[in-house]
Amino acid sequence: MERDSGVSVTRLRGDGAGYIDPEDVRKAITDKTKMVVVNHASNVLGTLQDIESIGRVVAETDALFVVDTCQTAGVVPIDMDRCHIDVLVFTGHKGLFGPSGMGGMIVGEGVNIQPMKTGGTGVNSVSDFHPDVYPYRLEAGTVSIPGIAGLNAAQRWFAELGNQLLDKNGAECAPHQEATHVALTHIHEQEVGVTRRLIEAFADLPGVVIYGPRGNSPRVSTFTINIGEMPAEQAGAMLDADHGLCVRPGLHCAPLVHRDYGTLERNGSIRFAPGFFTDDEDTGLALEAVTELAEYQASR
Repeated sequence: MERDSGVSVTRLRGDGAGYIDPEDVRKAITDKTKMVVVNHASNVLGTLQDIESIGRVVAETDALFVVDTCQTAGVVPIDMDRCHIDVLVFTGHKGLFGPSGMGGMIVGEGVNIQPMKTGGTGVNSVSDFHPDVYPYRLEAGTVSIPGIAGLNAAQRWFAELGNQLLDKNGAECAPHQEATHVALTHIHEQEVGVTRRLIEAFADLPGVVIYGPRGNSPRVSTFTINIGEMPAEQAGAMLDADHGLCVRPGLHCAPLVHRDYGTLERNGSIRFAPGFFTDDEDTGLALEAVTELAEYQASR
């Protein structure tokens, strides 16, 4: 946008753990600000932003509040009204357990988004113009029917999990929203519990640097580390080849975060992302593998 459209972008840096101070958002907003965009959770650090407080600040202005929930949809309950969110964007293949290539937006009342693409929609085909009404105004061409079906199946699974946790079945099943809220809370607590155990264990290893929130700070399960001076891609390859451990080394499509944390020059860090199906065996394998690499690096 800056390069091609003449849009001016103000970027805010987080604190040492990656948290954005809502007062910094307030100070950055001017009478020309059209939009405030927040990444709900960092895909590098796992930092979970206080979007309710930030949303209250933005609501005092004429700017739109846009929240990227790619790391939190399906993991953290989100109330668009309470957080004053105008546009929420999500991907389906992460916490929502849907197929790859599936994503979407939830657009609030009164928000007018100009379509970037126009074309056939199968709606009002006699018209010479692209539809003006949502959702069709933003859906040029044929949408991903398999993706939608897969995402729908995943949502049914969330409801089933919630009802299992509530010990309800059949005619006694809880309403969908209640059941999925219970499931989300359970999933989040379980994933973050694994992350905190790993971080606590990794912190005692020689040369291991952990980036992002510590202790009980609000977060999602994602976190990154580096091991001594070992390049992230080398560590990732060794964890994969020697231990069958799937991690994500590199810059994680987030060079600005790595610039802030001084890891850009070393080509990033090693990302761990414990999920709902990560079990004790997986956790033990991760600890064993990182311990071996840390001791190897320390002995050199």
